[in-house]
Amino acid sequence: MYNLYTIRLENEKFINYCYLGINDYESVAFVIDPAWDISEIINILNSSGAKLEYILITHSHYDHMNKAIDLSKATGASICISKREYNYYNLTLPSVRLLEDNQKILFGNNMINAFLTPGHTKGSMCYKIGNNFFTGDTLFIEGCGICSGEGGSPEEMYQSLGILRKMIKAEDCIYPGHAFYSPVGQKATCLEGNIYMNIHDLDDFIYIRMREDNKIIYAFI
Repeated sequence: MYNLYTIRLENEKFINYCYLGINDYESVAFVIDPAWDISEIINILNSSGAKLEYILITHSHYDHMNKAIDLSKATGASICISKREYNYYNLTLPSVRLLEDNQKILFGNNMINAFLTPGHTKGSMCYKIGNNFFTGDTLFIEGCGICSGEGGSPEEMYQSLGILRKMIKAEDCIYPGHAFYSPVGQKATCLEGNIYMNIHDLDDFIYIRMREDNKIIYAFI
């Protein structure tokens, strides 16, 4: 398996969670959604002697990848992002590796499973590594991401959450890009309290997700 480090990063009203995984046996590492400050990531890598192989991006919003290029230049790691996201938003990244839906990447003696979960953005991607799901802004412990931005779609979000509902097992842990009221890294049983994971009608989902009185977009902890 691998050791997982949860790194809380803050910039004004944004609080993000970045995740660093290190396979001690192979001395290789991955990081998910590096933003705002990479000093802690670099320090952990240096102290462990691990080589960063992959920078995994869940989606292309600035608060999830604004340090990806700096980290790639500092470590030589590949920046991995969904091909759909990259092309839709006309991104330009160095050392980029474009991922297809359900693509698998070997990470030491582990496997990174990448799968498309559009809805928050056109090509959002989640990653399953061992028993951990890294869900970006698709799935939070308490809810799901907004669907009103460019490339967002409540219809696609509904389908994506349905995919996650089938994939996630009770023993799995959820690591989202933000937290509202609950700590990240909880067992999937916490999703019993997530209203969006318990709606089984598309029209109901759209009505609740797109309601105008939802005021907690930036209520991160």
